[in-house]
Amino acid sequence: INLIRNSKAIFLFIYSLQFIKERNALKYFICNGIGLLFHSSSIFYFPLYFFLHKKLATAFVWGTFILGNVLYLGQIKFITPIVIAIGNFFGGFYAIMAEAYSKSSIYSSGYGITIGYLEKFLTFIIFYKSYDKIGEYIKDEKLLNIFFNLFFIFTTTYLFLSEYSVLIDRMTTLFVVSYWILYPYLYVVLNRVVKIIFTFVLLLFGILKMYKANNFIIRKYENILWNKPTISRAYFIFNKHIDKILTPKK
Repeated sequence: INLIRNSKAIFLFIYSLQFIKERNALKYFICNGIGLLFHSSSIFYFPLYFFLHKKLATAFVWGTFILGNVLYLGQIKFITPIVIAIGNFFGGFYAIMAEAYSKSSIYSSGYGITIGYLEKFLTFIIFYKSYDKIGEYIKDEKLLNIFFNLFFIFTTTYLFLSEYSVLIDRMTTLFVVSYWILYPYLYVVLNRVVKIIFTFVLLLFGILKMYKANNFIIRKYENILWNKPTISRAYFIFNKHIDKILTPKK
């Protein structure tokens, strides 16, 4: 249910991007205000209206990227006091959740160097090196800035929030729309040979991602044709592997 509510909020944000381009604040805030009724994470969309359409300085982009990688690779923890302070500022539910997540060994641990990190590191470099070429196809400076800025926020939240796996998962999802737009444009600007290599690598990465994401005991595929799954068997598997379920490896 939470995922469905979050998805609705994200789709409303995607719809509202046109109003950033048109500089129609009323419609933008109405859309995301409705999104806020579905999921509280929509609150992070509100400030974006004021800068998402503007091109960020190159020095700022690369400087932030380098700093983020230093924090990520160095596993430097600085988020916990900020999270608790923000939670206390908003109070109520936010304060409770901030405290709970900060004390949880499951949610307040980072991912470390993973395939996902390497993918984001390389994607950032490739996208920004292809900025001008992609811009030739989008042909709209505001739209170009909107999607590149969303991608910038996506990457920096992943790097800067590395000590909180739950924040990485939840925050990056809010801005993943940038991938849906920029990757197809990147494919267009590549030459024929590179397109073949790109497609092959992307296919392998997708297979690996699906395998890693679903190679987990409670996600084992079964169907009624030959496995004959039962609720009692499901409970048995859950109880047998409860330690792995509650404390999964990152």
